[in-house]
Amino acid sequence: MRGAFAAADGFSDGSSAHDRAHQENRSQRGQRACGFHPLETAAIILGFVFYWPVGLALLALKLWRGKNQPLWPADAQAWGAKAFSGGFARSGNSVFDEWKRAELDRLEAERRKLSEAERDFAFFMDQLRKAKDREEFERFMAARRAASQEGSGPTSA
Repeated sequence: MRGAFAAADGFSDGSSAHDRAHQENRSQRGQRACGFHPLETAAIILGFVFYWPVGLALLALKLWRGKNQPLWPADAQAWGAKAFSGGFARSGNSVFDEWKRAELDRLEAERRKLSEAERDFAFFMDQLRKAKDREEFERFMAARRAASQEGSGPTSA
């Protein structure tokens, strides 16, 4: 009878079935009782040390999201792995991986062709600008020569 009242009076030692299940569930999810991961704590402290609004923003974000939710999503680690693997992760199916590699190679060849065409067009536009500038300069020089000849004609007469 003492055990039944101990769980109901709120002063139990945490050994009830509900408390044990909660503890196991928490440990299975990898959550800590305090809710702050050491890296999150370090990020918040460094934020305050180097630039206090960053630390304040991280702390507010952590408190807003809840103590047991991480600041960074779980798939952030997968994103980091993709960023350093060149964006090509194996799927486990060799045929699919070969097809994917072939498609990526084809797209890379297409990108190179487009880049070459862009370079050729830039060269063409540069030559066109130079030709236009040359024509304008020759027109200016012709007009200047004509003006100097008209100006020198009346002074010699």
